[in-house]
Amino acid sequence: MAKRKDIMLDENQDLLIRNGDFVISESDEQHIHTIMHANKGDFKQHPAIGVAITSLLNSTFKARDIKRAIKVELERDGYSDVDIDLNMNLKTLNINVSN
Repeated sequence: MAKRKDIMLDENQDLLIRNGDFVISESDEQHIHTIMHANKGDFKQHPAIGVAITSLLNSTFKARDIKRAIKVELERDGYSDVDIDLNMNLKTLNINVSN
């Protein structure tokens, strides 16, 4: 499947504009980042999407529960073969996906 393209955001999550126009580029990494940080209800068109990773990492959830929550949300957004590496002390998170 082709890589997704979208309007890009800057480090402050504002629209990225160059030469007076929106920047459009491959956006899978941006989509994953946004889903990871979004709370359920943040996207009005798709209110069920969102991991709220900061809250999960500061909760009593175990690593396997957090990995499952991430996998479910990314698959809901169309990603497949989600591979998540989250170490036991919840300090390192790596995500690899196919779309």
